[in-house]
Amino acid sequence: WRIFCLYKTYTYFFSASPHRWNILFKALGGKVVIKRLIDVRWSAHADAVRALDSGYNDIQSALNLIANDKEEDPKTINEAKSLSSKMDKLEYVILTSIWNRILSRFNMVSKTLQSE
Repeated sequence: WRIFCLYKTYTYFFSASPHRWNILFKALGGKVVIKRLIDVRWSAHADAVRALDSGYNDIQSALNLIANDKEEDPKTINEAKSLSSKMDKLEYVILTSIWNRILSRFNMVSKTLQSE
């Protein structure tokens, strides 16, 4: 479940400030696909992990922009550095990829069963 904790943490970090949200928006090429993970449905988890997996490098770039911005609050800079450093870990890269594949398939099967 560590991947979901990371997802929630970076979602809260970016959504806490319109300035940070705009940086993320620009880094993702104008398509922000992240949202707060408050839903207990597996499809919401699948969407969250897919957004993290597809935008991993862009999200990390946004964090690095904030971490290197001298005009940012020191607390914000430290948070951005911490999140970026977590994303540097191979564990999170692998977990994101694996969970994306698992939940995508699970979500597909679930939708098929619901439509029958």
